[in-house]
Amino acid sequence: MDSLFNYKVKYSSNKSGIWKIQSLDDNYSGDNYYATPSLSVSPNGHANIMYLSIINGIPRNILAENFDTKEGKWSYELLPESVNGSGILKISKKGKLNYIFHYSKDFQFPVKTYYTFKANNLSGWSPPELINENFDGYCTSVEIDDNEKLHLTLDSLELAFKIGITYYANNKSGIWQFSSVSATGNTFHSSFKLDKNGSGNIIASSEEYPIPSELLYLKSENNLIGIHENFSFNVNDYALFQNYPNPFNPFTNIKFTMPKSGNAELKVFDAGGREVSVLLNENLSAGSYEYTFDAAGLPSGIYFYRLRTGEFVASGKMLLIK
Repeated sequence: MDSLFNYKVKYSSNKSGIWKIQSLDDNYSGDNYYATPSLSVSPNGHANIMYLSIINGIPRNILAENFDTKEGKWSYELLPESVNGSGILKISKKGKLNYIFHYSKDFQFPVKTYYTFKANNLSGWSPPELINENFDGYCTSVEIDDNEKLHLTLDSLELAFKIGITYYANNKSGIWQFSSVSATGNTFHSSFKLDKNGSGNIIASSEEYPIPSELLYLKSENNLIGIHENFSFNVNDYALFQNYPNPFNPFTNIKFTMPKSGNAELKVFDAGGREVSVLLNENLSAGSYEYTFDAAGLPSGIYFYRLRTGEFVASGKMLLIK
């Protein structure tokens, strides 16, 4: 095995005032580890570490939990093969494990980011959900609000890391919605925090790669926390809503709002990422719009719709059942 992969995962704590270091031994992968581990502490005070290991030449994720803090004992869980990548582990106040990870074949472009979770009432991990269908990029930071909804920043990299765009995303409505927060210049290494008022705060490096030039601080104009069903959208906001009805056969409606005039593109893709319909590609005035998708000539299955207008990009998932 190449020495690049020869890493060991260790954990240290200073509860007694003295730092104690433990080496993790999961009995799965020997001494060969790849990628940086991610640490999150559960409500009961147990440290949880997610890391990517190489097992028989195949990347696999392992979750270690410090279930006995007094004795320093750890349990280990080998995740499904579908959970395969480095990322960020974040445990909510209710104990739900959320893991956002990025995957790229042979560690090359394109890079896609996925979300999986394990709740207290579930025996296993949810199937990974693709977050950034329409651009390449990886998650840089994660926050969880009191409604158990996730808020992320993702850095989208193009042309071998020479162009960077930072996106903010959330899944408040049940679908991932995106907004670019770097309208001018290149941004990299973004970090995101929610404050007590529900505002989003982002720090990112603005640079002409590879020479850093300055740090940027951005703050959201609106409160980012809220239950989607009780949140009133208006033409001051970009928004893409869940299609209705869903599931559908063969017609469904897709509604969105845009706060200013500009070109709007609304497309539908199949589960393989192939474009199957262009519902809209023209200049629109500010306002609310609704378009009907006719899937009469398509087979049953999962489809995705994507809205792109100005700096706003959002996508949703829908199910056609015939």
